[in-house]
Amino acid sequence: MRELLSNLEVIGYADRLNPELVPTFVPPVFRVVGTDQVLMPPLRIVDDHVESPVTGTMKDFERFIAVTGNATALDTPIPAKPKHVLWIDEHLQPRYEPKEVVQERVKQLEQEAFRQFEAARATGDFEAAQHALGLAISMSSRNALLLKADVLELQGEPELAQVAREAAGVSGS
Repeated sequence: MRELLSNLEVIGYADRLNPELVPTFVPPVFRVVGTDQVLMPPLRIVDDHVESPVTGTMKDFERFIAVTGNATALDTPIPAKPKHVLWIDEHLQPRYEPKEVVQERVKQLEQEAFRQFEAARATGDFEAAQHALGLAISMSSRNALLLKADVLELQGEPELAQVAREAAGVSGS
């Protein structure tokens, strides 16, 4: 199956959110606009379309959330767009933004976390320093991002994997 992004809206994500590991990229769940048809991961987003999704209905998606807890519905659907990614920010809010914006924001968050680390270390607040460093590493240290890219690739999310690689400064697979 192949569906144009212009015919879709993002209605949720297929992931169990761990508040300790944000920000993070999450695989989107789409609905065909004006229908009950849902496209769920694993799927591929290629240019302006979605390929090879798991298909179902809104009831299937709602049942999946209730039974497994491995998905979350968004409060408001978002029109799907090419070159956008769904991610959860540091305040646990879902965002659907252009890849370039997300990459820049992740770099800013990493720099802020390292500043917090330095400030906490200077005052001897080991717990705060450890938390800030863990946050920085989970966000965008090169190795963490490359490992995250590998995991995303294994989860059938090549586009999200590529975003993680680009944020790590690596182009291509």
